[in-house]
Amino acid sequence: MGITHMNKLSLLALVTPALTLFAHGQGSASNMPIAAFISTSIVAPAGDEDQIIQAWWTKTGLSAADRLDKDKVLTHLARTRSSLAYVSRAQDGTISYLVGSITASNTAVSGVYGWYQYDTFTYAGKNYYIGISTEIISNFRLTRGSLDTGSLFNLGLKGSASDLNGTIETNITGIVGKPVADAIFVPTTVTQDSVIDSITKLAVVKSKIFDNGVTITPRIIAIPPETSSRTLIAK
Repeated sequence: MGITHMNKLSLLALVTPALTLFAHGQGSASNMPIAAFISTSIVAPAGDEDQIIQAWWTKTGLSAADRLDKDKVLTHLARTRSSLAYVSRAQDGTISYLVGSITASNTAVSGVYGWYQYDTFTYAGKNYYIGISTEIISNFRLTRGSLDTGSLFNLGLKGSASDLNGTIETNITGIVGKPVADAIFVPTTVTQDSVIDSITKLAVVKSKIFDNGVTITPRIIAIPPETSSRTLIAK
């Protein structure tokens, strides 16, 4: 059965937490620190991910059979958080966090709204956040006015008003299976409807975590600045 507009609003009320910003930058007080929790959709971690994940599995003490038991795996992912971050990327690879208000320019901006369930893990002296995540990723250029970065819905409103050009898509990490694959949201134009639809689809993914045919395979989902393979600054 299809999801009606009222169904979507009900889902949003249940699954959309208060958006917490984990970075400081444009529009905020100066000399604030960079976020301590940076999605790997924004920047890749330094190090060999497969080796790090294998070391994490060893730390959990789970046997090969237990690693297939979702309940046992999820007990090791005891922390959850949601975040919304916008960044711009310079040609040299430097990533700048944009918080407060983004003004129209020719700058390419990426936004990541995510839900994360994870464990903290230290490997070779570097810190990693290992777990599962569902993310909404936008890539756009703001062509008119300004964008308040405090809410994902502001992005949809700007898209519907033709104040920006860009796309939106979903990214799911560590949650594998056909029920999840069926909920993947392919890149589409940023509008109010596409933002609502992407949030709805990620709500469906979270509701299917315990379905038959869905496997939990934790990966590196976020890192602190010092574990980044790129330079991160506030702007």
